Formats: sequence, C-alpha cells, structure tokens
Amino acid sequence: MVWVLVTLVFILLRVLPGANPVSVMHPQMPEIYVQKITERLGLDRPLFEQYINFLIDSFSLDFGQSYQTNMEVSKEIQLAFGPTVMLGFFGTLIGIPLGIILGAIAGANREGLKDHLIRMYTIGIYSIPIFLVGIFMQIVFSYILDILPALDIIQAGGTHEFTHYTEIWVIDTLLSGRPDLTLDIIIHLIMPSVALGMLIAGVIARQVRTNMIHQLEQDYVHFSRSRGIPELTVKYKYCLKNAVVPTIGLISLQFALLLAGAILTETTFNIPGLGRYLYHAIQNKDFPAVQGALVIFVIIVSVISLIGDVLYAVLDPRITY
Repeated sequence: MVWVLVTLVFILLRVLPGANPVSVMHPQMPEIYVQKITERLGLDRPLFEQYINFLIDSFSLDFGQSYQTNMEVSKEIQLAFGPTVMLGFFGTLIGIPLGIILGAIAGANREGLKDHLIRMYTIGIYSIPIFLVGIFMQIVFSYILDILPALDIIQAGGTHEFTHYTEIWVIDTLLSGRPDLTLDIIIHLIMPSVALGMLIAGVIARQVRTNMIHQLEQDYVHFSRSRGIPELTVKYKYCLKNAVVPTIGLISLQFALLLAGAILTETTFNIPGLGRYLYHAIQNKDFPAVQGALVIFVIIVSVISLIGDVLYAVLDPRITY
C-alpha cells in the first residue's frame, strides 16, 4: 500500500499542467534558473529513472534540499513532526472517547431527542470547515471570555529553555525538568485539540450509533433482558462492547482525516507542525518539501491503518487474515 501511494504521489506531482513542474510552480522565473533547479531535482532525466530514484530516496527518507531554505527536507520534517504528534495525540484522546460516548447514547435512544441532537451535531461538525470551528473557538474562548491562549505556542515550545530530544515538546520539557513549560504547551494545545477531536468524534459517533442499533436487535440482548439484567448493563456493557469493535478499522482510517484536519488546524492556530509545513511548502512552491511531506503522510496513514487491522483481529477472534 505504501508503494502504491508513493507511486501516486510521484505521478500526481508530475502530471501538473505543463512540461516541467518547476516552471509551473515558478512561472515568472527566468529559464536559466528553471533549468538549474530542474537538473538539481533530477527532473531532466528519463521518467523511469526519476521514478526509481524517487522510490529509493522515499524509502530511505532522503528528499533532498528545500530550495526555499536550503536545508535538508528530512531535517525540516523531523522538526515539524513533533508538534503534529502532540496535536494528533491529544485530538485522538478527545475524539475517540467522545465519539464512542455520543454514538452509544444516540444508538441506545434511537429516534429520541438525544438521538436527534447527536445526529445534528455529527452532520454539522462534519459539514463546517475545521478552520472555521477554530476561528470561532478563538473568538469565544480567547477574545471574549479570555480564558485560553489563541496562538503563540511557538513562544512556549520553540524556546531554547529545554533540550530538544525528540521534538515532541511535551516529552522534551518533562525530560528537561521544566514541567511549567509542559503545562504551558498543553494549555496552548487545548483549543486545537478540541477542534480536531470534535471532527473525529462526529464520524466515530455515526458508526457507533449504527452498530449499537444493530446490536440491540440481536438475540443475546432479548435473552439478557428476559433474565432481568438491568437495561443500562445490557446497553452500555454488552452492546457497546460489541458495537465498538467494528469501529476499530474506521478509527484507524480516520487518522487520515485527522492529518488532513491537522493541516488546517495547525495553520489556524499557528502550530509549527507537519501540516503547516506542507501548507507553506505548497504556498512557496517548494517542490522537494511538498514531495517529502506527502510521502511522510502516506507512510503514517499506511502504518496506522495496518495497526488498526491488527487490533481488529486481536479484539475479534472471528477475524482471521
């Protein structure tokens, strides 16, 4: 799957309108500079040779140099990877439990008021662009209520007051003995994590609701009720457990949605992560940086999907590969 997706990245970046991606990205650049950059990127070589070199470089995580900063793209991605991991972790930590709880409540109260309200939420949160949710949260919680910081996470985590071991600032500040900076970074991550978590929760809740309704129609539910087992136990212990297992695969696939949402979330909240890095690379028409960031996204999504499939088989003995 990684090979297929990396191949698609190669194809998509080379079927841009025009003969040369560099000239397309920089239409005003003099031809002599276009040729130099084309040669440096190896885009003047035969397409098959470019493809082989691209595969070798991608799987060795060698993406060349950014011609905006002249830094190694791999190094820039490494620096940007930590904030994205933090945002993804806290967003998932909020989104998965919230989605499961909302889906369970909606499914257990089918066609009731709670069900209708939760369904309205899931449709609404999926329809509203995440950057609009982020801006709204900033207006309410930062400028009106003034209880949470809107931006400037760089001020908290980008300082040299701690040692950057992993570039995951929450871990690095703890290892450096600076829990005050750890708390500051977590506070700055509350709003973007909640915005991202709400998006994930909406998708998960719809799936859990459908599974709950299906489970409530099974024979074991009627048998449990006939034995006098409390209704809450039947719904939220027996049914919910079986309703969550099929959602494992969906949750792993939603990681792609999380990364897509991270691009807009990081841009909205000024978080220097991989999403914002890709956004600026596209804006600056930095071909090596765009190529490298896309490949990293491909690898992350594929690995997470594999982990989800394995967990699905572990949790459900009926599944075999």
